[in-house]
Amino acid sequence: MGSIKWNRISFVAFLVGCLTVASEPVAHAYVLPAEQIVQFMASNFSKTQTLRVDQYCQETGEEGGSTGFYEVLTMKSPDLFHSRIKDSDEKKGAERDNFYLQFFLSNSASRLSALLLEMGIDLQKVAYTRMDGVIAYRIGDTEETSPKILVEKGRFLPLHVSYRASGPEGALVKVKFLDYRKVAQAWYPFEILYSRADGTTQKCTVRSLRVNGPVSPSLFGPK
Repeated sequence: MGSIKWNRISFVAFLVGCLTVASEPVAHAYVLPAEQIVQFMASNFSKTQTLRVDQYCQETGEEGGSTGFYEVLTMKSPDLFHSRIKDSDEKKGAERDNFYLQFFLSNSASRLSALLLEMGIDLQKVAYTRMDGVIAYRIGDTEETSPKILVEKGRFLPLHVSYRASGPEGALVKVKFLDYRKVAQAWYPFEILYSRADGTTQKCTVRSLRVNGPVSPSLFGPK
């Protein structure tokens, strides 16, 4: 009888042990360092030497007025950009910077890391996060107003970036990249949402995209 009682106690203790182990928190998954994330991201665009983007942009200014325009955006690796408004009767609103467009052109990982540092993004702070239900790497601080970049975990495509437009006192810029498509060997977001802390917003939707077509150097003028 004593043996049966002891066996029952042992069995209960075994169950408690199993439940205790099962309830222990799962260890955090390994997070890649920023340098490796940027390297994988850069490899997505390693074959993209030039891009011509025909897009429609809807812009809202600080006062709330809205204007739309068709834009032809020409890019050449690593950092040459030219914008032309197709309809001269339509005027473009506040000028946007083109910092973030360098993500989509052929670049070395070291140069992209330097670009992120120039944006004020802390490469020493990396963690998992989610954006619209998608698992991503966050490089940078967690604060809402801190510069950061979110990179999709599965494909290593940039989903969001925020940074100061010009120096530490500049307006905070937030850019969201949506509707990624692969054309030829190039990835590009067919919808980009751009906003500044001063209230300026811009939504650009791609109508057509040409990859690695010929581009005249004179288009960009002297560097």
